Amino acid sequence: MTPGLWKRFKSSGEHPVETADSGVASSVDDPVTAAVAQKELEAFQAEHKGDPNIPEESITAAQEVLKERDVEKTVAVEVNLLEDDSPYSEVRAAVRNYDEEAPANTVRAWVIGMLWTTIGSAINMLFSLRNPSISLIPVVTLLLSYPFGVGWSYVMPKHKFKTFGYTWSLNPGPFNMKEHTLIVIMSNASFGGTFAYSLDVLLAQQVYYKQSFGWGYQLLLTITCQMLGLGLAGMTRRWLVEPASMIWPSNLITTTMFETIHTRKTPEGLQLSGWKIGRYRWFLVVMCGIFVWEWFPLWIAPLLATFTFVSWAAPNNIVVNQIFGGQTGLGLIPISLDWSTITAFIYSPLIYPFHAIANTLIGLVIFAIITSIGIHYTDPQKYAEYSPLFLSTTFAIGYGLSFASMTAVVVHTYLYHGKEIMQKLKATRHDGADIHQRLMQKYVQAPIWWYALSSLIMFAIGLVTCLYWETHLTWWAFIIALLVATFFYLPIGIVKATTNVSIGLNVISEFFIGYMQPGRPLAMMMFKMYGYITASQGLYFSQDIKLAHYMKVPQRVTFWAQLVATLWSCFVQVAVMNWALGSISDICSPDQPNNYTCPNAHVFFTASIIWGVIGPARIFGPGGLYYPMSFFFILGAGLPVICWLAAKKWPKSYMRYINTPVIFGGTGYIPPATVLIYASWGFVGTMFNKVIKGRHPGWWTEFNYITSAALDSGTIICVLLIFFALQLPNITPPQWWGGFGGAFMQNADWNATPQTILTNGTFGPTSWK
Repeated sequence: MTPGLWKRFKSSGEHPVETADSGVASSVDDPVTAAVAQKELEAFQAEHKGDPNIPEESITAAQEVLKERDVEKTVAVEVNLLEDDSPYSEVRAAVRNYDEEAPANTVRAWVIGMLWTTIGSAINMLFSLRNPSISLIPVVTLLLSYPFGVGWSYVMPKHKFKTFGYTWSLNPGPFNMKEHTLIVIMSNASFGGTFAYSLDVLLAQQVYYKQSFGWGYQLLLTITCQMLGLGLAGMTRRWLVEPASMIWPSNLITTTMFETIHTRKTPEGLQLSGWKIGRYRWFLVVMCGIFVWEWFPLWIAPLLATFTFVSWAAPNNIVVNQIFGGQTGLGLIPISLDWSTITAFIYSPLIYPFHAIANTLIGLVIFAIITSIGIHYTDPQKYAEYSPLFLSTTFAIGYGLSFASMTAVVVHTYLYHGKEIMQKLKATRHDGADIHQRLMQKYVQAPIWWYALSSLIMFAIGLVTCLYWETHLTWWAFIIALLVATFFYLPIGIVKATTNVSIGLNVISEFFIGYMQPGRPLAMMMFKMYGYITASQGLYFSQDIKLAHYMKVPQRVTFWAQLVATLWSCFVQVAVMNWALGSISDICSPDQPNNYTCPNAHVFFTASIIWGVIGPARIFGPGGLYYPMSFFFILGAGLPVICWLAAKKWPKSYMRYINTPVIFGGTGYIPPATVLIYASWGFVGTMFNKVIKGRHPGWWTEFNYITSAALDSGTIICVLLIFFALQLPNITPPQWWGGFGGAFMQNADWNATPQTILTNGTFGPTSWK
């Protein structure tokens, strides 16, 4: 009998006896127990009906016993689905279903966490100014902080102190997973998104617009940019964190890493089948193997990264290179032997559910390949009549897909999750709780008013920042920016939590401000920052609150860790930015000797010209060349309805797996990502999360996520070593046919040779308004 059922029988005064056939108590006819089981099973059915991450047989079993109203079967199915573990195989594979008595809120965790917050924030800020840039990612913090924690436990004294009635120690015992989790959460809160987005605004403002408002403005802008999302994350916990259906797949890599590093066990089931290697040893083997291999595509033989042999065979054929090229072409034979290329701009394909990969590939094929080929090669007259703003076919379609994803995510959320959202609004913390939510109930929640107060304070600071300095962003525009973030937060959060696909608000924010306040580039940048990053940063907070949920770190400790680490990182990053601007000669200039050319700030400046100066009315308005892209708003609103109706009519068909926001938004990184990157990513993800998971579920359960972590870890270590040891000192890489600058790069694809269509020796119209 599970602990949950035992507590119920104990509270009802019954003395249960296990039965041989069902494994549940013979007194299942107890009205209290039966009522609880019935209620929880109904909650399970309501929450997971149509859930693509739940096997169809689990949903069918719940529906059948609820129809039959067989009490014994109801309790048995409820035990199987809810009591012992998560209903999701992915979560069962990565998260332990029990809590251990270990402290999280220790001096050790705070000191190491703040140390890595400082180091990571400074490094990511500094090297974001360089092209190519480099950044520390959370898995690096996880790996490097572990020896710090273990070393601390050996050298620090174990003497206990008592301060204001609170007993504490510099060394509370062995370094545990909860402390480790808190360190990673602090690092993620401060530089999980690489660096503060506001710094792009500040750099574009100072370098290109020659405006400098001083340290006060810089700090307040950065603090509000990074911390406004904390309130959204806390106030949406009951929808984005507490439900079992909100998996947050990227967290499963981290939880697997914690378990592997701290326990180092060999899976018992695989021992019996002849697989004797443990997860920790497997992690080390794969990490070392990919570290050695990555030297070839990253330094010795870059032709392995984009293995576009068709383009090598016909280097000057424009059409061949456009179709098969991997740099500027469509990459229709997607071969990449470089993990950093496969995961460029996207997370590891091993952590995405297969249905998310499939929906992304559907969007890739329909829009990035078929539609772009159809437009590009059947409309040369329009191509020749481009306005002075030149957009590639895939870039223009990318804007259309972004428009469609905005309406699709709202309609999809209403249709598929509307009832669930309303139920969670009325439900208590205990209703429909899975094993992890029940385990977290022994800890006192962080009050909602903490998050609400932080939002109110940040709102006031943001309003002062916009109005005190000459930003040209009006008070009402600032409020609308925050309303955009708030309105879309729950829909894009649900998509992110269930599929791992990020749907950004950058384009829609630019679109709104371009119409609201045309001709104000600084206002455009700030509106985009508050509309887009408030939601984006908030989702990082939500993801880490879920990580704490999985690892059983108390909510109140998590709140203060996120708040303090984020606030401190803002000071670190602003300080590093000002140091760089004052100490690095010719910084942000195209010919800076050490390549500190500020690529992100330049992109931001370009966007401010397109959306803030030219404006969307001239680009996408009636009469504009890209006006047809505006019809994607209608497409995005209509297609989810059609798919939803089809899924209701054929509930057991593949239609239940169709996710229109992912179809439209899954390829949102094209460009700068390429079709080759997405196709290679999709192929690898399909092999692991469809083929291997289906044929070797035992191996997949134990080793899928740790394999992903090992591939990421070995690759980033290799990237860091090459960057600091070879690229920074400007050491010349091997010169040969397949090396950098070699003959394999001498083709139309690598040289970005366009399909030139000239009329009277010119490109585009002779005049434009």
